[in-house]
Amino acid sequence: MKKTNYILAAILMISSFGTFAQTQKVNTEKSTINWLGKKIGGQHEGLIKLKNGVLEEKNGKIVSGSFVIDMSSLTNTDLQDEGYNKKLVGHLQNRINLLLSAVTVDRYLEFIKMYPDILLRVPQTMVASYLGITPESLSRVRKDLAQKNFKK
Repeated sequence: MKKTNYILAAILMISSFGTFAQTQKVNTEKSTINWLGKKIGGQHEGLIKLKNGVLEEKNGKIVSGSFVIDMSSLTNTDLQDEGYNKKLVGHLQNRINLLLSAVTVDRYLEFIKMYPDILLRVPQTMVASYLGITPESLSRVRKDLAQKNFKK
């Protein structure tokens, strides 16, 4: 019985050698991310560089990965006017930073500060989507602000 257990253990160990995942660093000098943003009436595109990244490979196939994106490298490639290009890139960087770092209430307050008239013209589901939250979360934020006697 002991001999059988040792043989099974050895077979399992040998067969598992081929299933271990291998990690590989991404070559950030040769890697970029192409982005495409669509809006009503048009679209924009550009590039973002990677700070670092790792891919995990198992049996010759990529099974997972993680990446850190350098948001300061965000560029627009379709606008030729330098002024508009700079304005768009600044807007995108601010929007991404707001979505990643601001709490829901702050995002909503910034939204109504930037677009004061749009709340009357756009469904709340679209506003929630723009803010990166669910419609239910938006409803809670609005209710909480109303209870605090919030005035636009």
